[in-house]
Amino acid sequence: MEEKWYQKSCFRSLVDMHISNGDERLLASFDAEAYADNMATAGFDTAYIYGSNCLGLCLFPSKTGYRHQITDRRDIFGETVEACRRRGIRAIGYLNHWSTKAYDLHPDWRVVESDGSGSRDRAGHDGRYGVCCMNSPYRDYFLSLVKELCGTYLVEGFWVDMVGFWRRACHCASCRQAFREETGLEIPEREDWESFPWRRYVKFKEDSMARYARDIKKAAQEARPGISVSIQCAGWAMGHHIGFSTAFFGQMDYSAGDFYTDVREQAVDCKFLRGITSNQPFEYMVPRCPDLGHHTVSKPMWQIRQQAYAAFLHGGAFLCIDAIDPAGTLNPAVYRMFGEVRKELEPYWGHPSFLRGEYLNDAAVYVNYQSMTGYDDFAQNGGEGRREPASLPGRLKAMNRTLAEHHIQYDIITDMSLGRLEKYPLIILSGLPVLSQREAEAFREYVRNGGALYVSGQSGVLLDLADAEESESLKRDGFALEDILGVSRQGTIPFQTVYIRGCGATALFPVESLQYPLGAAGPVPEIRAQGDTEVLARAWLPVSNHTDGRHYISAISDPPWQETDIPVLTEHRYGRGKCVYSAALLESEDTQMGRELWTGILERLLQGRRQVRIEAPPCVEASVKQVDGTLCVSLLHTLAHETGSPAGEARIRIRDSFLKVDRAECFPHGLIALEREGRDTVVRGAQLPEFSIITIYSEKQ
Repeated sequence: MEEKWYQKSCFRSLVDMHISNGDERLLASFDAEAYADNMATAGFDTAYIYGSNCLGLCLFPSKTGYRHQITDRRDIFGETVEACRRRGIRAIGYLNHWSTKAYDLHPDWRVVESDGSGSRDRAGHDGRYGVCCMNSPYRDYFLSLVKELCGTYLVEGFWVDMVGFWRRACHCASCRQAFREETGLEIPEREDWESFPWRRYVKFKEDSMARYARDIKKAAQEARPGISVSIQCAGWAMGHHIGFSTAFFGQMDYSAGDFYTDVREQAVDCKFLRGITSNQPFEYMVPRCPDLGHHTVSKPMWQIRQQAYAAFLHGGAFLCIDAIDPAGTLNPAVYRMFGEVRKELEPYWGHPSFLRGEYLNDAAVYVNYQSMTGYDDFAQNGGEGRREPASLPGRLKAMNRTLAEHHIQYDIITDMSLGRLEKYPLIILSGLPVLSQREAEAFREYVRNGGALYVSGQSGVLLDLADAEESESLKRDGFALEDILGVSRQGTIPFQTVYIRGCGATALFPVESLQYPLGAAGPVPEIRAQGDTEVLARAWLPVSNHTDGRHYISAISDPPWQETDIPVLTEHRYGRGKCVYSAALLESEDTQMGRELWTGILERLLQGRRQVRIEAPPCVEASVKQVDGTLCVSLLHTLAHETGSPAGEARIRIRDSFLKVDRAECFPHGLIALEREGRDTVVRGAQLPEFSIITIYSEKQ
């Protein structure tokens, strides 16, 4: 089967064109030939070209949509498509779903809060944007625009930006009516994750988004059969505010999003996109400026280069975002810089592992959208809340730091992967309040068959909507996985700091930590160990919470004082596998002591299960792929620009039972040394450059 364009495209471009009407000079100097020359100078193989901007102004002479004033004289979209195509650059059509013009002209099209306010009622910069509702008549307007653009112009792909609700709830007349007709309910006034009406409304948003994505794709492909369709995914971490779900992501040909993190945190977004994309590779988009508010300031070349390396390391295509000047010009120096970046990247594009192969990971972090809510059982039920925020996206960033620095290779997976859990030696459930019966049974089967599971916090305290009756509370009496965990829930330990005191000196708990234990963020569930469950640590509690100004024994801190028999860390064998449960969200702790404890727990669960281990400095980001019978290890020295020197030595340890190693090559440096250590082969890569790929061949090759 012939590859789709997005399966062979490496280096892409998007130029923001959010320019308003009013002044005749706006976009008057736009030159499609100069635009395309800049794309060619940079070496971009694909250009995303604006058909409309976030103000709702079309940049082609639309018969359907509101037009930018420049289209009275010119079709700058059509001109740019043709100019790029003449230079061998693929053209992708872009529409923005936000529309200030439509918002202002049609009050009934707006996403509105319960008080009737909309996005333009916000103070400051946010008031520039008009967010219209997909359940209102705006839907038909936008789908007509999709058909017009895709049917009129010869574009190979179509990309939509900013689709979503962008609010906890939309109370527009269209949403109220649709929700009432679908459920017989009114849209709830407040967020309550334990109640059926609120959770049913969240599902309504998710269903609306998935249907809309389906209809956008259908409209585009009816107008131009075979065209690829993708929709902005960058807001995935906002959860239900936008209305995302795996059903929504499944409508796209590939996942894509623009992000504003550093090169280390980039891994979280890349791994999420890789986990939910229908086809590889996903697309990772970065602005050439520090953020989109810095119009004239560019990132240094090394930073863009490293972000491109990181995208490739995690299996993604790379896209650079620029922004047009108000007059319609671009800065040629920026595109010369992009061209220099391409020259440094291009040698790696011919490597067999580039955008190919199967990742070999030690672990998977499982997430579900039902749990990406900020739900806190204790706070919701009248408590003072946590010592610090414990959002799932925040925990993913904390986990990524620990896992990356200790070179524990991992994926981020969703319910799309429930049928493939056995490929991972370890699965991590980090405080996921909602677990469905389908998910719970998949994890039972996984552990029963020999898998290792780490579970923390409030995982499984809420029913999934599909498993509940309309009239009942969605809060469980205990945990969904109590049989696997080997513990039962008794209530809540209501302190904002809970100290984790090991039961004796072990590799997890050095002697000194018994007197000075780790203080973890609370409150945490109070549990009781069942049967043969091993208790690894118990709670040592302060006298008071930090917010208590009257009752305390230490004025500045809340040190441990009350020893208890309450378990806070346990291990339980289930079938041929085992599970560690932590009442505290240890994976979110940002101290060295906390990271070392969590890493120790993971190493305990992974003991004897890892086929390939990487030993390298913490500044080295790594990935491991299997490609045509070889192992390909990509290594990115993330501090190369600061140190100006190689990262030092990397050792790749491979079990003989997994692969009989014959030789190893470091691209671009040639053969590298092998050593034998017991039943392992160790590949040694010394003086690592900024980016390298080590290919390890078996004796059969």
